[in-house]
Amino acid sequence: MPATFVRLENRFSELVRLNKELDAFASAEALPTAMVNKMKIVLEETVMNILSYAFETDARETDEITVALANIDQLVTVTIRDTGKPFDPLKHGRGPLEASIEDTEIGGLGIHLTKNLSDAICYERKDRRNILTITLKP
Repeated sequence: MPATFVRLENRFSELVRLNKELDAFASAEALPTAMVNKMKIVLEETVMNILSYAFETDARETDEITVALANIDQLVTVTIRDTGKPFDPLKHGRGPLEASIEDTEIGGLGIHLTKNLSDAICYERKDRRNILTITLKP
C-alpha cells in the first residue's frame, strides 16, 4: 500500500482526525495492536508538542503539519513535518524517571516516551521545516 499522507491544521481538534487516519492505516496494513498502540502514543505526543510550542499563539495559514505513514514489510515509518520554530527533540527530553509519577515535574516526558517507544528516530531541519522520522517494528 502506498504511504498515507495527512495534512493537519494548527488546531488541537486535529488530533482526533489524525487518530482516525492512523486507525484506518493500521487496519488496511493489518498492523499488530501493540505496534498501533505505540504509534498512537508517539504521534499524539509529537503532534501535541508541535501544536503547543512550534507556532505563534494564533494559528496562521502558513502553519503546516504533515504526517506520512508508510509500511514496508511490517516496518512502519512515520514522518512528521512542520513549519514551526526549529526544534530537535533528540537534544531534549528527560532521562529515566527518578521519582514516582506523582512527584515528577511536568515537561519532557512526551519526548522521553517517543524516544523509548521508537526503534529509530532522526531529526533534520530542511527548507525551513522540522522533519522527524520515526521507525517502529512489530
